[in-house]
This record gives sequence, C-alpha cells and structure tokens, in this order.
Amino acid sequence: MNSNQITTLTTSGTGTQTVDLTASSGNLTLGAGIGNAADNLTLRTTSGDLVGGAGTATAGTLTLDASGGIGIGTAVTAQPVA
Repeated sequence: MNSNQITTLTTSGTGTQTVDLTASSGNLTLGAGIGNAADNLTLRTTSGDLVGGAGTATAGTLTLDASGGIGIGTAVTAQPVA
C-alpha cells in the first residue's frame, strides 16, 4: 500500500480525530503527505515494513508500528507539531 493512492482522507470533525491506517499484506510506503496536526494518526503494517517516501506524516500524536522494520530503505519523515 502506498499513501499516494489515497486521494481523500478528511477528518473535518470538531476536536481531535483518530485515524488508523493498516496495511494487512506487504509494505506501507509513505509516498504522499498524510495526516493533520490536530489528529492522532497510526500507520501500521501487519506483515511488512513501514517505508519512507516522498510524503510526510503529520499528527498531534503519531504512532508507527510495523511487523518488519520502520524506515527500511528510506527514512520515514514526520512533521513535529509545536
């Protein structure tokens, strides 16, 4: 799965929203920016690696979880929230 395949992911509710994106087979690649500074975001793979790419993960609370490795081949880029 590649985050650049997600054309719309909107959390327009009031307050903090929680989003959990799980790849159940293979790797999850951060190929496009994903997330929102107000929300909680979890990126996880249950049978692969979490691979960095052209995208940045942005969240108030960011959780990265992989059955393999995180940042394998290319580092995962995260945007800190001030």
